[in-house]
Amino acid sequence: MGAEPVEEGPTASVRAVPAGEAGSSARRVYECRSGRFRVQSEAKVTRDAEWRKQVKQDHPFLGLIAAAATPKPVVASEPQHVTAWQTGSHGEVRVGGLLEQSPAETGGLVLHDRRVPRSRANIDHLAVAPSGVWVIDAKEFKGAVDKVDVGGLFRIDFRLRVGGRDRSNLADGVDWQVAIVSEALGHVPPGVSVHGVLCFVGAEWPLLFRKPVQFRTVMVLWPTALGDLLRRPGSLQYDQLTIVASALGNVFRPA
Repeated sequence: MGAEPVEEGPTASVRAVPAGEAGSSARRVYECRSGRFRVQSEAKVTRDAEWRKQVKQDHPFLGLIAAAATPKPVVASEPQHVTAWQTGSHGEVRVGGLLEQSPAETGGLVLHDRRVPRSRANIDHLAVAPSGVWVIDAKEFKGAVDKVDVGGLFRIDFRLRVGGRDRSNLADGVDWQVAIVSEALGHVPPGVSVHGVLCFVGAEWPLLFRKPVQFRTVMVLWPTALGDLLRRPGSLQYDQLTIVASALGNVFRPA
């Protein structure tokens, strides 16, 4: 048999860049915090058991009464600020699975869970499609998604709400990520547009006239609508896609 052909050029370079694993950094944070919470809870129970044993040994009568009168520590379930990381990881994994399908149908490429240089922040997903680069922040929330004007009679002030809570700050975060990605693409072929997306997993949308919401510069939508978005036609050819994906993968390393 002859030797396998050696790939050269942009296709080979992009395959050398790890695609990353969706939700991996959020899962690691959850496992760390969950483990720490579990250790603290178990230590509390152990200290209580040791105290009960010791007080009964030191004071056979009064110690028995004291132990009986003292409530045992309640082993609480994990607090929300811990479980939120697990929920976030699940949302990223679900969106990541969809992204693996959608760009492939158009010849696009996708990178998951990328670390922002000189920052503790990360980008959930980067999809490179014929229509441009899509910076995607995946969130798992419950409740209805609404774009509401709270500005009053003489002032417009739109807010993004999910389940009645103001989530407008999430769009600011996506805008920041878009700016960072746009800066990183400064040396690649011109004309590559960068778009910001908020993808809400588990949220509620109107049954009638359901459509994505444009909030400021960010597109807000649900997972299947994200797939439709990435299938839009565009001018970028496959060799350009690989160059862009390779450049992004080299700047934004797996988290």
